[in-house]
Amino acid sequence: MRARSLLAAALGALALACAGPAVAAPPPVPRADPAVSATPRFETFAQAYAYSLAAPQAYPAGVNDFSCRPSSAHPRPVVLVHGTAADSLSSFGRLAPLLKDAGYCVFALDYGVVLPGAAKALAAVPDSAQELSAFVDKVLDATGTSNVDLVGYSQGGGVMPRWYLKYLGGQEKVDQLIGISPSNHGTSLSDLVTLLRGIGVIAPASALTGAQALQDQTPCSEVNAALDAGGDIRPDVRYTTIVSDQDAVVTPHTNQFLHDNAGRPKTLCGNRDPEREPTVVATPGPDGIVPPASGPLTNILLQDVCPSDKSGHLRSPYSPTVDALVLNALDPHHATPPPCTTVLPAGLLG
Repeated sequence: MRARSLLAAALGALALACAGPAVAAPPPVPRADPAVSATPRFETFAQAYAYSLAAPQAYPAGVNDFSCRPSSAHPRPVVLVHGTAADSLSSFGRLAPLLKDAGYCVFALDYGVVLPGAAKALAAVPDSAQELSAFVDKVLDATGTSNVDLVGYSQGGGVMPRWYLKYLGGQEKVDQLIGISPSNHGTSLSDLVTLLRGIGVIAPASALTGAQALQDQTPCSEVNAALDAGGDIRPDVRYTTIVSDQDAVVTPHTNQFLHDNAGRPKTLCGNRDPEREPTVVATPGPDGIVPPASGPLTNILLQDVCPSDKSGHLRSPYSPTVDALVLNALDPHHATPPPCTTVLPAGLLG
């Protein structure tokens, strides 16, 4: 328990340090199944994470109104899936209320809890995928719909929902998966993971703390090998990845892109042939709108849409450009030009 408590404190301190200056956190807000209307909106990860530290049971504004009924304009509920060592509030403090304002029924779960506090999504990826499966079923039952759209960040846009789609029947219940800075194919964490795994630290540390998700998201882990086998995408599901070349957490950033399985040989971890399995990145129009893909997969590089936006991993879900790309992916027939602002690079702090 002491190891877990120390890890929880370390992860919280690291997240705030990486995110930059934070605002003072308000008193805790009780968790509730209906939308937590008292939760404010946030414009930065630092502000949202500070709030989560004080109120680890709070959800982002606009989510989990189980009386919401999808409209004909937006017929599928949107389920938000947060990232590692974070929660739904810190991951979607900006995007969740934007989606609600746009007319979507928006839902979010906190999953993978092995430590107290705001650092969630640390349990084994297959276990967390079971939680996502149960939550999606709850949303479908409440809204009377047959499919949802998943919008995920980091682990929540990568390996975890992909496990749900591939192994837990999720492909029958999900129309599309939109991943913001998704942890597909593992991360070297700017070569830190490579070093720690080389000296035999990651596996025992994950076992000691219960944070198996850290091990599961290393390159060629058992989870990644299982997901790579047979190709990246599932039939009848649409995929969008939104990737920043400034990401210093899920590295190299090219690991975040997915590959279309059509006509491809079986893919095995550690045995990728770049000539036979190319990464196809969408080309935005002059207005920044990414045209709908002819197939099931759209890979987007943020800097192709807005070269001056150097948001890295922590800032990506709070980028106005990224959030606009999510809205356009959800409703491509009513896409609008995404805004383009200047965001300076900050490495791991970004």
